[in-house]
Amino acid sequence: MGNFYDNINKLHINRVLKLNKMERFVFSVLCATLFTSGLCHWLLDLSYKYIPTQVSSLHVDFQWVFWISLFVVLYYSINSNSKFSKRLQIDIPFLIIVQTLFLCGVLDYQKERYATIPYTWILPMAYLCGKAVLTYDSSTINKRILMLYFSLAVGMFLVGVLDFEGNMQEVKEYGTLLTEEWEGFWTGEWQNRCTMEFGGVLITSAYGYTLYNRKKRWGLFFLHSIALVLIIIFDILVTGKENIILFLMTIVLTIILYMYDNWNHVSLTIKKALLYVLLGMTVIFLVLVFIYYIDFANFREIYWNGEWLSGVFSNVRFSMDWNGFKSMIKYPLSDYELEYGLEPPHSMVLEYGRVYGITVFIGLSLFRILTIKDAFVLALDRKLNSTIKYLLFPAFTCVNLYYSMEPNGHALRYIWMPGLFISGMIRGWYEYNNTMGRTY
Repeated sequence: MGNFYDNINKLHINRVLKLNKMERFVFSVLCATLFTSGLCHWLLDLSYKYIPTQVSSLHVDFQWVFWISLFVVLYYSINSNSKFSKRLQIDIPFLIIVQTLFLCGVLDYQKERYATIPYTWILPMAYLCGKAVLTYDSSTINKRILMLYFSLAVGMFLVGVLDFEGNMQEVKEYGTLLTEEWEGFWTGEWQNRCTMEFGGVLITSAYGYTLYNRKKRWGLFFLHSIALVLIIIFDILVTGKENIILFLMTIVLTIILYMYDNWNHVSLTIKKALLYVLLGMTVIFLVLVFIYYIDFANFREIYWNGEWLSGVFSNVRFSMDWNGFKSMIKYPLSDYELEYGLEPPHSMVLEYGRVYGITVFIGLSLFRILTIKDAFVLALDRKLNSTIKYLLFPAFTCVNLYYSMEPNGHALRYIWMPGLFISGMIRGWYEYNNTMGRTY
Protein backbone atom coordinates (compact mmCIF):
# COMPACT_ATOMS: atom_id res chain seq x y z
CA MET A 1 0.00 0.00 0.00
CA GLY A 2 2.87 2.31 0.87
CA ASN A 3 4.49 1.69 -2.51
CA PHE A 4 1.19 2.55 -4.23
CA TYR A 5 0.97 5.96 -2.52
CA ASP A 6 4.67 6.57 -3.13
CA ASN A 7 4.19 5.94 -6.85
CA ILE A 8 1.13 8.22 -6.95
CA ASN A 9 3.05 11.01 -5.20
CA LYS A 10 6.02 10.56 -7.51
CA LEU A 11 3.79 10.72 -10.59
CA HIS A 12 2.12 13.84 -9.23
CA ILE A 13 5.45 15.55 -8.58
CA ASN A 14 6.77 14.64 -12.02
CA ARG A 15 3.57 15.87 -13.67
CA VAL A 16 3.96 19.23 -11.92
CA LEU A 17 7.65 19.48 -12.73
CA LYS A 18 7.03 18.76 -16.41
CA LEU A 19 4.78 21.75 -16.78
CA ASN A 20 6.33 24.38 -19.03
CA LYS A 21 5.09 27.11 -16.70
CA MET A 22 6.93 25.61 -13.75
CA GLU A 23 10.14 25.19 -15.69
CA ARG A 24 9.92 28.71 -17.09
CA PHE A 25 9.37 30.03 -13.59
CA VAL A 26 12.49 28.31 -12.24
CA PHE A 27 14.61 29.47 -15.15
CA SER A 28 13.27 33.04 -14.90
CA VAL A 29 14.02 33.15 -11.18
CA LEU A 30 17.61 32.15 -11.88
CA CYS A 31 18.01 34.74 -14.65
CA ALA A 32 16.59 37.44 -12.38
CA THR A 33 18.92 36.35 -9.59
CA LEU A 34 21.95 36.50 -11.87
CA PHE A 35 21.01 39.96 -13.12
CA THR A 36 20.34 41.28 -9.63
CA SER A 37 23.47 39.81 -8.08
CA GLY A 38 25.55 41.18 -10.96
CA LEU A 39 24.00 44.63 -10.62
CA CYS A 40 24.07 44.82 -6.82
CA HIS A 41 27.04 42.67 -5.86
CA TRP A 42 28.59 45.44 -3.75
CA LEU A 43 25.48 45.37 -1.55
CA LEU A 44 25.43 41.58 -1.17
CA ASP A 45 28.77 41.31 0.63
CA LEU A 46 28.64 39.26 3.84
CA SER A 47 30.99 41.42 5.88
CA TYR A 48 28.11 43.56 7.20
CA LYS A 49 27.24 40.78 9.67
CA TYR A 50 30.37 41.54 11.62
CA ILE A 51 29.97 45.31 11.76
CA PRO A 52 28.35 45.98 15.18
CA THR A 53 26.17 48.85 13.96
CA GLN A 54 24.56 46.68 11.26
CA VAL A 55 24.05 43.34 12.95
CA SER A 56 20.42 43.95 13.89
CA SER A 57 19.27 45.12 10.45
CA LEU A 58 17.89 42.89 7.70
CA HIS A 59 20.13 42.38 4.68
CA VAL A 60 19.87 40.49 1.44
CA ASP A 61 23.27 38.95 0.74
CA PHE A 62 24.93 36.13 -1.16
CA GLN A 63 23.40 33.60 1.20
CA TRP A 64 20.13 34.33 -0.58
CA VAL A 65 21.82 33.67 -3.91
CA PHE A 66 22.98 30.33 -2.50
CA TRP A 67 19.47 29.29 -1.43
CA ILE A 68 17.99 30.23 -4.81
CA SER A 69 20.76 28.31 -6.58
CA LEU A 70 20.13 25.32 -4.32
CA PHE A 71 16.43 25.45 -5.20
CA VAL A 72 17.31 25.48 -8.92
CA VAL A 73 19.74 22.56 -8.58
CA LEU A 74 17.22 20.50 -6.59
CA TYR A 75 14.53 21.20 -9.18
CA TYR A 76 16.65 19.85 -12.01
CA SER A 77 17.83 16.96 -9.83
CA ILE A 78 14.32 15.56 -9.30
CA ASN A 79 12.84 16.54 -12.66
CA SER A 80 12.46 13.40 -14.76
CA ASN A 81 12.94 15.42 -17.96
CA SER A 82 16.35 16.57 -16.81
CA LYS A 83 19.38 14.60 -17.84
CA PHE A 84 21.00 15.94 -14.68
CA SER A 85 18.62 13.68 -12.74
CA LYS A 86 18.97 10.67 -15.03
CA ARG A 87 22.71 10.27 -14.99
CA LEU A 88 24.74 11.52 -12.04
CA GLN A 89 28.29 11.68 -13.34
CA ILE A 90 31.54 11.84 -11.45
CA ASP A 91 32.61 15.46 -11.61
CA ILE A 92 36.18 15.53 -10.34
CA PRO A 93 36.59 19.35 -10.60
CA PHE A 94 33.50 19.80 -8.42
CA LEU A 95 34.74 17.30 -5.85
CA ILE A 96 38.13 19.02 -5.71
CA ILE A 97 36.74 22.51 -5.21
CA VAL A 98 34.29 21.32 -2.54
CA GLN A 99 37.06 19.66 -0.53
CA THR A 100 39.47 22.56 -1.02
CA LEU A 101 36.98 25.21 0.05
CA PHE A 102 35.88 23.04 2.97
CA LEU A 103 39.48 23.17 4.18
CA CYS A 104 39.41 26.96 3.74
CA GLY A 105 36.23 27.11 5.83
CA VAL A 106 37.78 25.05 8.63
CA LEU A 107 40.85 27.29 8.72
CA ASP A 108 38.66 30.41 8.67
CA TYR A 109 36.69 29.09 11.64
CA GLN A 110 39.86 28.32 13.58
CA LYS A 111 41.15 31.84 12.98
CA GLU A 112 37.73 33.46 13.59
CA ARG A 113 37.37 34.84 10.06
CA TYR A 114 33.63 34.27 10.15
CA ALA A 115 32.64 36.58 7.28
CA THR A 116 34.28 34.31 4.69
CA ILE A 117 33.03 30.94 6.00
CA PRO A 118 29.71 30.97 4.02
CA TYR A 119 31.67 31.05 0.77
CA THR A 120 32.62 27.46 1.60
CA TRP A 121 29.24 26.46 0.17
CA ILE A 122 28.34 29.56 -1.86
CA LEU A 123 31.21 29.22 -4.35
CA PRO A 124 30.77 25.51 -5.23
CA MET A 125 27.04 26.11 -5.67
CA ALA A 126 27.80 28.70 -8.37
CA TYR A 127 29.63 26.01 -10.34
CA LEU A 128 26.97 23.35 -9.73
CA CYS A 129 24.12 25.70 -10.66
CA GLY A 130 25.76 26.61 -13.97
CA LYS A 131 26.07 22.93 -14.75
CA ALA A 132 22.63 21.72 -13.64
CA VAL A 133 20.41 24.29 -15.34
CA LEU A 134 21.52 23.33 -18.86
CA THR A 135 20.44 19.71 -18.79
CA TYR A 136 16.73 20.07 -19.55
CA ASP A 137 16.30 20.22 -23.32
CA SER A 138 19.05 19.66 -25.89
CA SER A 139 17.29 21.82 -28.48
CA THR A 140 17.50 24.91 -26.27
CA ILE A 141 20.75 24.40 -24.39
CA ASN A 142 22.64 27.11 -26.30
CA LYS A 143 19.76 29.57 -25.91
CA ARG A 144 19.79 28.89 -22.19
CA ILE A 145 23.51 29.56 -21.97
CA LEU A 146 23.04 32.83 -23.87
CA MET A 147 20.22 34.02 -21.61
CA LEU A 148 22.01 33.05 -18.42
CA TYR A 149 25.27 34.60 -19.52
CA PHE A 150 23.85 37.96 -20.53
CA SER A 151 21.58 38.12 -17.48
CA LEU A 152 24.75 38.19 -15.42
CA ALA A 153 26.89 40.21 -17.84
CA VAL A 154 24.36 43.02 -18.31
CA GLY A 155 23.94 43.45 -14.56
CA MET A 156 27.70 43.66 -14.07
CA PHE A 157 28.03 46.11 -16.96
CA LEU A 158 25.33 48.41 -15.61
CA VAL A 159 26.91 48.64 -12.17
CA GLY A 160 30.23 49.35 -13.91
CA VAL A 161 28.58 52.27 -15.71
CA LEU A 162 27.11 53.52 -12.43
CA ASP A 163 30.49 53.26 -10.72
CA PHE A 164 32.16 55.20 -13.53
CA GLU A 165 29.42 57.84 -13.36
CA GLY A 166 30.40 58.27 -9.72
CA ASN A 167 33.95 58.92 -10.84
CA MET A 168 32.65 61.58 -13.20
CA GLN A 169 31.15 63.32 -10.18
CA GLU A 170 34.59 63.45 -8.59
CA VAL A 171 35.68 65.88 -11.32
CA LYS A 172 33.76 68.60 -9.47
CA GLU A 173 35.91 68.06 -6.37
CA TYR A 174 39.28 67.04 -7.79
CA GLY A 175 39.16 68.74 -11.19
CA THR A 176 39.92 65.51 -13.03
CA LEU A 177 38.92 61.87 -13.22
CA LEU A 178 40.44 59.63 -10.58
CA THR A 179 42.53 56.89 -12.17
CA GLU A 180 43.66 54.73 -9.25
CA GLU A 181 40.51 54.34 -7.15
CA TRP A 182 37.15 55.98 -6.58
CA GLU A 183 33.86 55.51 -4.74
CA GLY A 184 31.47 52.76 -5.77
CA PHE A 185 27.90 53.72 -6.66
CA TRP A 186 26.04 51.53 -4.17
CA THR A 187 28.12 51.67 -1.01
CA GLY A 188 30.37 54.69 -1.41
CA GLU A 189 33.36 52.50 -0.56
CA TRP A 190 36.58 53.23 -2.40
CA GLN A 191 37.67 50.49 -4.80
CA ASN A 192 40.70 50.35 -7.06
CA ARG A 193 40.48 50.67 -10.83
CA CYS A 194 41.10 47.00 -11.57
CA THR A 195 38.19 46.00 -9.33
CA MET A 196 35.93 48.49 -11.09
CA GLU A 197 37.04 47.15 -14.49
CA PHE A 198 35.66 43.69 -13.70
CA GLY A 199 32.16 44.97 -14.49
CA GLY A 200 33.02 45.02 -18.19
CA VAL A 201 34.90 41.72 -18.48
CA LEU A 202 31.93 39.50 -19.41
CA ILE A 203 30.61 41.98 -21.97
CA THR A 204 34.07 42.41 -23.49
CA SER A 205 34.81 38.69 -23.74
CA ALA A 206 31.42 37.92 -25.33
CA TYR A 207 31.92 40.23 -28.30
CA GLY A 208 33.39 37.49 -30.48
CA TYR A 209 30.14 35.55 -30.19
CA THR A 210 27.90 38.44 -31.22
CA LEU A 211 30.33 39.29 -34.01
CA TYR A 212 30.17 35.69 -35.24
CA ASN A 213 26.34 35.72 -35.10
CA ARG A 214 25.84 39.34 -36.20
CA LYS A 215 23.57 38.37 -39.14
CA LYS A 216 21.29 36.23 -36.98
CA ARG A 217 21.31 38.53 -33.95
CA TRP A 218 21.94 41.97 -35.40
CA GLY A 219 20.05 43.71 -32.59
CA LEU A 220 22.22 42.08 -29.95
CA PHE A 221 25.31 42.88 -32.02
CA PHE A 222 24.33 46.56 -32.25
CA LEU A 223 23.68 46.95 -28.51
CA HIS A 224 26.76 44.93 -27.65
CA SER A 225 28.92 47.16 -29.85
CA ILE A 226 27.65 50.27 -28.06
CA ALA A 227 28.38 48.71 -24.66
CA LEU A 228 31.87 47.68 -25.76
CA VAL A 229 32.68 51.17 -27.04
CA LEU A 230 31.63 52.61 -23.68
CA ILE A 231 33.82 50.12 -21.82
CA ILE A 232 36.87 50.96 -23.94
CA ILE A 233 36.25 54.70 -23.54
CA PHE A 234 35.99 54.26 -19.77
CA ASP A 235 39.24 52.29 -19.74
CA ILE A 236 41.11 54.91 -21.75
CA LEU A 237 39.85 57.78 -19.58
CA VAL A 238 41.03 56.13 -16.35
CA THR A 239 44.23 54.69 -17.93
CA GLY A 240 42.92 51.14 -17.58
CA LYS A 241 44.26 48.32 -19.73
CA GLU A 242 42.46 45.12 -18.75
CA ASN A 243 39.32 45.30 -20.87
CA ILE A 244 41.23 46.61 -23.88
CA ILE A 245 43.67 43.69 -23.68
CA LEU A 246 40.84 41.22 -23.09
CA PHE A 247 38.99 42.61 -26.11
CA LEU A 248 42.01 42.02 -28.34
CA MET A 249 42.40 38.54 -26.89
CA THR A 250 38.71 37.83 -27.54
CA ILE A 251 39.05 38.78 -31.21
CA VAL A 252 42.17 36.63 -31.59
CA LEU A 253 40.49 33.64 -29.94
CA THR A 254 37.39 34.08 -32.11
CA ILE A 255 39.51 34.11 -35.27
CA ILE A 256 41.37 30.99 -34.13
CA LEU A 257 38.12 29.16 -33.39
CA TYR A 258 36.65 30.20 -36.72
CA MET A 259 39.72 29.10 -38.67
CA TYR A 260 39.76 25.79 -36.82
CA ASP A 261 36.09 25.14 -37.59
CA ASN A 262 36.31 26.18 -41.23
CA TRP A 263 39.88 25.28 -42.19
CA ASN A 264 38.80 22.78 -44.83
CA HIS A 265 36.55 25.38 -46.45
CA VAL A 266 39.01 28.28 -46.37
CA SER A 267 40.60 29.17 -49.69
CA LEU A 268 44.31 28.69 -50.23
CA THR A 269 44.71 32.46 -50.67
CA ILE A 270 43.35 33.17 -47.19
CA LYS A 271 45.51 30.43 -45.69
CA LYS A 272 48.61 31.95 -47.25
CA ALA A 273 47.60 35.43 -46.11
CA LEU A 274 47.15 34.17 -42.56
CA LEU A 275 50.57 32.52 -42.67
CA TYR A 276 52.18 35.74 -43.91
CA VAL A 277 50.50 37.74 -41.14
CA LEU A 278 51.79 35.33 -38.48
CA LEU A 279 55.29 35.42 -39.95
CA GLY A 280 55.17 39.21 -40.14
CA MET A 281 54.11 39.52 -36.51
CA THR A 282 56.92 37.16 -35.48
CA VAL A 283 59.50 39.17 -37.42
CA ILE A 284 58.26 42.46 -35.92
CA PHE A 285 58.48 41.01 -32.42
CA LEU A 286 62.04 39.75 -32.98
CA VAL A 287 63.09 43.11 -34.44
CA LEU A 288 61.68 44.95 -31.41
CA VAL A 289 63.54 42.60 -29.07
CA PHE A 290 66.77 43.25 -30.99
CA ILE A 291 66.22 47.03 -30.92
CA TYR A 292 65.60 46.85 -27.18
CA TYR A 293 68.75 44.75 -26.69
CA ILE A 294 71.06 47.18 -28.53
CA ASP A 295 69.09 50.20 -27.21
CA PHE A 296 68.70 51.69 -30.69
CA ALA A 297 67.50 55.32 -30.69
CA ASN A 298 67.10 55.21 -26.91
CA PHE A 299 64.33 52.62 -27.33
CA ARG A 300 64.89 51.08 -23.91
CA GLU A 301 64.08 54.32 -22.11
CA ILE A 302 61.02 54.84 -24.31
CA TYR A 303 59.88 51.32 -23.42
CA TRP A 304 60.19 51.76 -19.66
CA ASN A 305 58.54 55.17 -19.68
CA GLY A 306 55.67 54.11 -21.92
CA GLU A 307 52.28 53.79 -20.26
CA TRP A 308 51.29 50.77 -22.34
CA LEU A 309 54.51 48.92 -23.07
CA SER A 310 55.99 48.92 -19.59
CA GLY A 311 52.57 48.44 -18.06
CA VAL A 312 51.89 45.26 -20.04
CA PHE A 313 55.18 43.50 -20.65
CA SER A 314 56.99 44.58 -17.49
CA ASN A 315 54.07 44.58 -15.11
CA VAL A 316 54.89 44.53 -11.42
CA ARG A 317 52.32 41.75 -11.01
CA PHE A 318 54.70 39.24 -12.59
CA SER A 319 57.44 39.83 -10.04
CA MET A 320 54.91 39.92 -7.19
CA ASP A 321 53.48 36.55 -8.23
CA TRP A 322 56.90 34.98 -8.68
CA ASN A 323 58.08 36.24 -5.29
CA GLY A 324 54.80 35.12 -3.74
CA PHE A 325 55.18 31.63 -5.20
CA LYS A 326 58.73 31.32 -3.85
CA SER A 327 57.61 32.55 -0.44
CA MET A 328 54.76 30.01 -0.40
CA ILE A 329 57.22 27.20 -1.17
CA LYS A 330 59.49 28.41 1.64
CA TYR A 331 56.64 28.86 4.13
CA PRO A 332 53.98 26.36 2.95
CA LEU A 333 51.82 26.55 6.09
CA SER A 334 52.22 30.21 7.07
CA ASP A 335 50.85 33.53 5.93
CA TYR A 336 54.24 34.85 4.92
CA GLU A 337 52.99 38.43 4.57
CA LEU A 338 51.61 38.65 8.11
CA GLU A 339 54.27 36.58 9.85
CA TYR A 340 57.40 37.57 7.94
CA GLY A 341 56.47 40.83 6.22
CA LEU A 342 57.08 39.44 2.73
CA GLU A 343 55.47 40.80 -0.43
CA PRO A 344 52.03 39.31 -1.21
CA PRO A 345 51.16 38.00 -4.69
CA HIS A 346 48.78 39.66 -7.13
CA SER A 347 46.90 36.54 -8.25
CA MET A 348 43.75 34.93 -6.86
CA VAL A 349 45.05 31.36 -6.55
CA LEU A 350 48.41 32.47 -5.13
CA GLU A 351 46.57 34.68 -2.66
CA TYR A 352 44.57 31.67 -1.46
CA GLY A 353 47.90 29.86 -1.11
CA ARG A 354 49.33 32.69 0.96
CA VAL A 355 46.41 32.80 3.38
CA TYR A 356 45.51 29.09 3.60
CA GLY A 357 48.74 27.31 2.70
CA ILE A 358 50.16 25.31 -0.17
CA THR A 359 47.57 22.51 0.12
CA VAL A 360 44.77 24.89 -0.87
CA PHE A 361 46.95 26.29 -3.65
CA ILE A 362 47.46 22.78 -5.06
CA GLY A 363 43.73 22.00 -4.82
CA LEU A 364 42.68 25.17 -6.63
CA SER A 365 45.41 24.69 -9.25
CA LEU A 366 44.13 21.17 -9.97
CA PHE A 367 40.59 22.54 -10.25
CA ARG A 368 41.77 25.18 -12.70
CA ILE A 369 43.69 22.65 -14.81
CA LEU A 370 40.64 20.38 -15.09
CA THR A 371 38.32 23.25 -16.01
CA ILE A 372 40.84 24.37 -18.64
CA LYS A 373 40.70 20.85 -20.04
CA ASP A 374 36.90 21.06 -20.26
CA ALA A 375 37.14 24.44 -21.99
CA PHE A 376 39.54 23.08 -24.61
CA VAL A 377 37.31 20.06 -25.20
CA LEU A 378 34.48 22.49 -25.98
CA ALA A 379 36.74 24.62 -28.19
CA LEU A 380 37.83 21.60 -30.24
CA ASP A 381 34.28 20.28 -30.68
CA ARG A 382 32.92 20.69 -34.20
CA LYS A 383 29.36 19.54 -33.60
CA LEU A 384 26.60 21.63 -35.13
CA ASN A 385 25.49 23.01 -31.76
CA SER A 386 29.03 23.71 -30.51
CA THR A 387 29.04 27.29 -31.81
CA ILE A 388 28.29 28.39 -28.25
CA LYS A 389 32.03 27.96 -27.76
CA TYR A 390 32.44 31.39 -29.41
CA LEU A 391 30.84 32.73 -26.24
CA LEU A 392 32.05 30.41 -23.50
CA PHE A 393 35.66 29.77 -24.48
CA PRO A 394 36.76 33.43 -24.77
CA ALA A 395 34.73 34.26 -21.64
CA PHE A 396 36.38 31.44 -19.69
CA THR A 397 39.83 32.49 -20.91
CA CYS A 398 39.37 36.19 -20.19
CA VAL A 399 37.77 35.85 -16.78
CA ASN A 400 40.45 33.40 -15.63
CA LEU A 401 43.17 35.68 -16.95
CA TYR A 402 41.61 38.41 -14.82
CA TYR A 403 41.74 36.12 -11.79
CA SER A 404 45.38 35.36 -12.58
CA MET A 405 46.26 39.06 -12.68
CA GLU A 406 44.07 40.25 -9.80
CA PRO A 407 43.59 38.95 -6.24
CA ASN A 408 39.95 40.12 -6.11
CA GLY A 409 38.59 36.59 -6.36
CA HIS A 410 40.03 36.09 -2.90
CA ALA A 411 39.55 39.50 -1.31
CA LEU A 412 36.00 39.88 -2.67
CA ARG A 413 35.04 36.25 -3.09
CA TYR A 414 31.77 36.85 -4.89
CA ILE A 415 33.87 38.14 -7.81
CA TRP A 416 34.92 34.50 -8.32
CA MET A 417 31.30 33.38 -8.72
CA PRO A 418 30.90 34.42 -12.41
CA GLY A 419 33.99 32.44 -13.34
CA LEU A 420 32.74 29.38 -11.49
CA PHE A 421 29.32 29.72 -13.10
CA ILE A 422 30.91 29.81 -16.57
CA SER A 423 33.05 26.77 -15.73
CA GLY A 424 29.90 24.97 -14.60
CA MET A 425 28.10 25.79 -17.86
CA ILE A 426 31.04 24.48 -19.87
CA ARG A 427 31.03 21.27 -17.84
CA GLY A 428 27.25 20.96 -18.20
CA TRP A 429 27.39 21.44 -21.97
CA TYR A 430 30.22 18.93 -22.20
CA GLU A 431 28.40 16.27 -20.17
CA TYR A 432 25.11 16.75 -21.98
CA ASN A 433 26.66 16.49 -25.42
CA ASN A 434 29.13 13.76 -24.58
CA THR A 435 28.20 10.45 -26.22
CA MET A 436 30.82 8.30 -24.56
CA GLY A 437 29.14 8.08 -21.16
CA ARG A 438 32.28 8.84 -19.15
CA THR A 439 33.25 12.47 -18.81
CA TYR A 440 36.23 12.45 -16.52
